[in-house]
Amino acid sequence: MSAKANHKLWRWSVGAAVVGAGIGLAGIAVAGGGQVTSKQAVSQDAPGSPGLYAKSAEESGPGLSTEDAVANVLTGMDGTAVQSARLIDAPKSATKRLPWVSVTVDSDQGGDDVHAVWLAQLVQGAVADQARTAEGATADVVGGGQLVDMDKAGDRVVVDLGTGSVAGGQKFGSPNDSVFTERAQTVANKFGLEVKDVQVLHPLESALSVTFTLPGDDVLTWNIDDLRTALAGNPTEAEGVFIEIDSPDGDPLLRNGAAYRTGGGGLWFAPGQDERFGAVHGGIPVDTGGAE
Repeated sequence: MSAKANHKLWRWSVGAAVVGAGIGLAGIAVAGGGQVTSKQAVSQDAPGSPGLYAKSAEESGPGLSTEDAVANVLTGMDGTAVQSARLIDAPKSATKRLPWVSVTVDSDQGGDDVHAVWLAQLVQGAVADQARTAEGATADVVGGGQLVDMDKAGDRVVVDLGTGSVAGGQKFGSPNDSVFTERAQTVANKFGLEVKDVQVLHPLESALSVTFTLPGDDVLTWNIDDLRTALAGNPTEAEGVFIEIDSPDGDPLLRNGAAYRTGGGGLWFAPGQDERFGAVHGGIPVDTGGAE
């Protein structure tokens, strides 16, 4: 399937909103301004406080230097498409004069690859939590991030990642890799999918990347939020989840990433697949120029 000039990519950062008894929904600011709502629950102690995806958070962090934090996180991301990371000064437009993390990822997509965005956001959040002392949110430690990537022509492309109001020091209590791998298969069976690939990454605890195949054209009784929550758990046990769903021919239908230390994520879908998978989105989409 060719989705040239028709497929859509959104990038977002989360600011949680209080709903009911301390449980909010993640309000996602997408490219072009608009609001999207994710069904992933975010708890807050008070209006305006950082959102919490995990069951708990530590009051204080290890307080590593940002350089040591970057080194530790890169070790955990060894074997991924992350090439390097470094601290940079915040751009003049930033409201906080805090350092940013610049993450170089090798995807050949020029910043328009949801997986590359997701990897960079994992690094950004993990660095913030390693450098954190008593700051309430990861955004109070690292003010933002950028993805540095190369497009198919070999030109360098830089994409701002953003950051949300998310509690620092979240303790996800990630299970071991085999539990996540088995969960992916269990979830696939429940949702009528086939597992194509599973990877468990370790920025600090664990993040889960799963590629599924959707074997038929049946009407779905679930949406992408249901699938992501089943993989991550609720409260969330993974610091990030990436999902790709492919057709039986191997063509990608939808890609979705969520990074829970920064509240960031991304969404890509082939034409018409947003409605099929209940992928909630809004605002003006970023036209990525098409994929061959």
